[in-house]
Amino acid sequence: MSPEATETRPIVLAVWIAFHGLEVAVRAVQMDRIDSSSVMMGKN
Repeated sequence: MSPEATETRPIVLAVWIAFHGLEVAVRAVQMDRIDSSSVMMGKN
């Protein structure tokens, strides 16, 4: 293994985790909007 590979791997992992976390956050926000809108429709 080259030292370059061991140096870049943590960066790639951090970027992947950041993107995955962002995707989860976006899904959570979308689900929250869907839940709140459906609750409002139920009240009406």
